[in-house]
Order: sequence, then structure tokens, then C-alpha cells
Amino acid sequence: MHGFDKPLTATYRPEVEGWEVHEPFYFMDADGCMHHVPAGWVSDLASTQGLPSFFYKLFPSDGPYNQAAVLHDYLYAAEIYDRKSSDMVFLDALGTIKEVPRWKIPLMYAAVRVGGGFTYKEHSEGRVRMLRLLSGIESMKRPYIIRYVNQR
Repeated sequence: MHGFDKPLTATYRPEVEGWEVHEPFYFMDADGCMHHVPAGWVSDLASTQGLPSFFYKLFPSDGPYNQAAVLHDYLYAAEIYDRKSSDMVFLDALGTIKEVPRWKIPLMYAAVRVGGGFTYKEHSEGRVRMLRLLSGIESMKRPYIIRYVNQR
């Protein structure tokens, strides 16, 4: 089944300024690849802090795209895939959420392509190793590159 296996359940934790995932969830992309986010992962949802107020009103950090944003944050932090592949998974995930207005999807994808480079490699080696252990890929030496059959 293309899409998320269950809705996102998370609670805001002010001490870490983020949302903690209660139950692990999975996303199956259009090519049949399964992507996992473990329970306990903390995300800021859509990283829109610092945007001019006009854009923030159009794209608040909390919206119907939360689950896709949490998945994208995890893929970046664990460096499971290269940056472009992580962004493609985000694009695919956005497209499976009926509540996300279709006109927002290419704009959100463009935003991660432009702004994501600032955060993709900012995570410590120890944190990346820990996140990979949680994902069951602890022996991976470098980010895996997804080859999409249908480039979107």
C-alpha cells in the first residue's frame, strides 16, 4: 500500500522544543520502498522558523503535512539516503496526504531542495550512528541512493 501505515501520534516536549513520536510508523513509497520512523524520534515538524511572516502564514510548522515532515527530518538526521533521495521521499509522502493542498506540494519540495542543504550534514557522527542503529542499518557506511523509476 503506497502511503503511511498509520496516523502520526506525537506530543510536544517543550524541554527539547520538538514533537516526540509515540509509535513507530512506516511509509511505503511509489516504488515499494519502506521507510521507518522509530518511536521516540523528536522533530520540529515543518522547519519554517525564520521565514518571513507572509510565508509562515501559508506554511506554518504544524499542518496536514506533519507526518511527511517528521519522516523527512528523520531521513535527514539519520542520513539514511543521500539528500536528493530524502527530498524525493518527502515529495512522494506529501502527495499521499489528501489534506495537503496540491498547490503546496511543489512549493514545499522546492523549499527543502533550496534550504535543506543547510541542515542535511549538521548532525554529529554519533547521533547519525545511533539513528541508524534504531533503523536497523548500523553497518551502512554511506548514504544509500534511491533510484526512482519515475523521476517526479
